[in-house]
Amino acid sequence: MSWVRLSSVSVANNSNIVAINAGNTADVKVGDALLIDGFDLVEVDGVFANQLQLRKPWAHAAQSSAQAVVVPTFGDFNIAVKEVRKLKNDHANNYAQMESFWTELGEVTFHAADGSSFTFKTARQTADDLLDIEQRASLALMTATGLISQYDEDLGDAYRRVLDAQNAASGSAQSASRDASSAAGAAAEARSSEQKVLDALSSVENPMSRDKNLSDVSDLSAAQDNIGLTDALAISVSTTRFLLKSHPII
Repeated sequence: MSWVRLSSVSVANNSNIVAINAGNTADVKVGDALLIDGFDLVEVDGVFANQLQLRKPWAHAAQSSAQAVVVPTFGDFNIAVKEVRKLKNDHANNYAQMESFWTELGEVTFHAADGSSFTFKTARQTADDLLDIEQRASLALMTATGLISQYDEDLGDAYRRVLDAQNAASGSAQSASRDASSAAGAAAEARSSEQKVLDALSSVENPMSRDKNLSDVSDLSAAQDNIGLTDALAISVSTTRFLLKSHPII
């Protein structure tokens, strides 16, 4: 860089402020050197539009409207070298991280030029994680399949039990129906038998009534003996009727 020329500056003894009367400080940097005509170089510590700040107070006689130049230093170059070195180191580190990304487990960190960093799982770690996820998913699927199969078996067993219960109930109902039908038939037969007994009793009672009429009987003594038998039979018939009424046929 070329020197910066200042045609007029002023500075008081033991002051660290140099007033710029004429000239431009736009290209002056901290760390540059100020050279006032006839004196040694002094280090610039601050740069402003109309003045420069020295690192140390001005130890010489006061100067007014003196000519001066600013001698640039290699501060920018040194900064550039530092940044290049940093980029080189970051590149080497990122290259090593890239190798680890493909060959090792865990995580790697990459550094950008602006100082930011990014951390990622390595490819091997990602592959292992995916394999673990697949294995757990497969195990979960097998477990779910087993549960579904067991559920189907339990459901089928319950369905069979319901069918068996329905069949048993249907069989019991049919058996009860048959028993009821048989009982009804027996009752009908009993009622028929009862009616026959009643008819038979009636057929016995009617002649007995006639037998008690002795007006036209020639052998009165024999007829009276028959009437005794008839009365005994009538008692037997009455007893039978009473029993039938006491124990009716359903």
